[in-house]
Amino acid sequence: MGKTSRLVSTHFFCDENDVYRVVDEQHPAWHVGIGQPKESYKKERYDLAKQNHAKWNKEGDKFKGDLYSFGVDLCTVKATKGKNSVVEEDWDFLPGTIVNGAKTVAYLCKKYNIPINHVIRHADAVGKACPRPFVSLPTDKDPQKNDKRWEEFKAMVQEYL
Repeated sequence: MGKTSRLVSTHFFCDENDVYRVVDEQHPAWHVGIGQPKESYKKERYDLAKQNHAKWNKEGDKFKGDLYSFGVDLCTVKATKGKNSVVEEDWDFLPGTIVNGAKTVAYLCKKYNIPINHVIRHADAVGKACPRPFVSLPTDKDPQKNDKRWEEFKAMVQEYL
């Protein structure tokens, strides 16, 4: 296998059966860079990330990306074969993945006194439609469905708190 130069990582991976710690919490993982919206995601949710950063700056809450955040990735499954583009609608989570993710996020919130309004998606920070099952796009059949699912996930995290 050839050498890759992808400098990406996360602290935790959650699937339907377990939670895997990949990077110790005291070390940064490379999951949102410096946390700024990326122009290359304009076709996805760049507008959302740009609005979030303006709001956070106005509130004096300057998000600084990898050095000040934890990455928790929920493993997805795809209903159809074919293109694996992140913008396709048929990405989903298995039910156990959502539960394990919510418990992991609640654990981090409790341990580090992180308020629920600081629990954000990759899309909120940089504009990428990620995690797709929790990010709605204007071209979706139901353009609010996945954003609603995100709010339901955060409510589940709140229940575990």
